[in-house]
Amino acid sequence: MILADKIMQLRKKAGWSQEELAEQLGVTRQSVSKWEGAQSLPDLEKILQMSRLFGVSTDFLLKDADPWRQDCWRMMRERSDCWFYFFTKRIDRLAECLPPDWGEGYDNVMIGCTVENQERADFRLPIFLSLPIKHRSVIVAPMLERVDLSKWLGSGIEEVSAGGESGAHARPCDYAWILDLRRQCVENNVPFSFHQTGAHFIKDGRLYNIERKFQKAQ
Repeated sequence: MILADKIMQLRKKAGWSQEELAEQLGVTRQSVSKWEGAQSLPDLEKILQMSRLFGVSTDFLLKDADPWRQDCWRMMRERSDCWFYFFTKRIDRLAECLPPDWGEGYDNVMIGCTVENQERADFRLPIFLSLPIKHRSVIVAPMLERVDLSKWLGSGIEEVSAGGESGAHARPCDYAWILDLRRQCVENNVPFSFHQTGAHFIKDGRLYNIERKFQKAQ
């Protein structure tokens, strides 16, 4: 099933018109119509937003992706002139999903490991750092509590990003957690980016409810 068909199927299953889906995503009805007609593709942010709206995963390491993942590895290998980046919360599956010629990793592929709290960081990052990967990033999102990455930041992690959770039932993110994570990265000379506030953002003890269209602009 191509992406266009999947978007239409999920929209109809949710009982939404194209106009209603467009309103949820902050785009025009014409954009949704073009996606469903395979005339254009949504950008990555909209794909991730739809995955949250419809309750489906876009994770490259899902078992459902096993039949076609080798084609993706082949594309990455053949298009060495392009830079590929994917991130996953299923890093414990990576070893069994790697292609036979992976070696120490492809030069043009960065893999990100997502962690949302300290417990997931403590579980996933030792696995992540034990795997043969040339380019690594850590994504602390949705950030649900203060997370200490300091003991891993000298281990070949090239960048860290963090952000709050979006959606109607989003849990709050505290700016103090973001600043603390940034401090850890600065102290270890690791580039850091804060990519979005999330829907509910705490700063200086005050809770802000932020519309989706402003969550990156903040």
